Amino acid sequence: MADIAEQVHQSGGDNTPARRSIRPQRLVKDRYGGSYLPLVVVLLVIFIVGPSLDDAGWLATTFIVLLELAAALLGMRGATSNVRRNLIVLVAGILAMMAQLAGESFDLEPVTMLGRLAILLILLYVHTHIMRDILPQPRVTINTIFGSIATYMLAIFYWATIFSALATYNPDSFSGAIGESDSVMDFLYYSAITQTTVGYGDILPASELARSLASIEALTGQLYVAILVGWLVGRAVSQRPT
Repeated sequence: MADIAEQVHQSGGDNTPARRSIRPQRLVKDRYGGSYLPLVVVLLVIFIVGPSLDDAGWLATTFIVLLELAAALLGMRGATSNVRRNLIVLVAGILAMMAQLAGESFDLEPVTMLGRLAILLILLYVHTHIMRDILPQPRVTINTIFGSIATYMLAIFYWATIFSALATYNPDSFSGAIGESDSVMDFLYYSAITQTTVGYGDILPASELARSLASIEALTGQLYVAILVGWLVGRAVSQRPT
């Protein structure tokens, strides 16, 4: 009887309730993008809709800020299930959102920049947790790919915030199609073409600091892609059966 029980255990080990409950979750993650697909969707909405809604009124500004807060919460929720850390991001994000909205509503530039800086720091915090989640993964899944895409898009947003702050304190930092605007949404386009090294030339860094920052973004953007692709390929090759 002991031998029969052992054979049943070995043959049915993969069909235990615990293993059956894990498999569908992994399938859903791998098939539909897992935890980071909603984050990528929200970032795409910000990149596509944000610039057209900028300067379109208080409600449009509120919508953009809410999307930024949603991106932070979705990224944190995908990276960790730690309730305390998610709560910290939620409270900090609400305070940053209120500061940015108050500054723009009452034309208080320092308060607006404080809110933008707070959102930037929150997203950097989320970015760090996403990287800590996807890099140790033993295999490449759709979830890790979407997480990598999200971090690349977040980097574009960081640089747009930095360029916006620079334009606020030195309006002559940029020339061309950007005009006199210092909005983060307006600089998303410039940050994207700089990080991808497309460089159409319709917006130009005019000051020395702006040129240095643009060079750093272009360099780090290309290194990120090269390292990321190498990491994904290495993981994919290592998980192939020998």
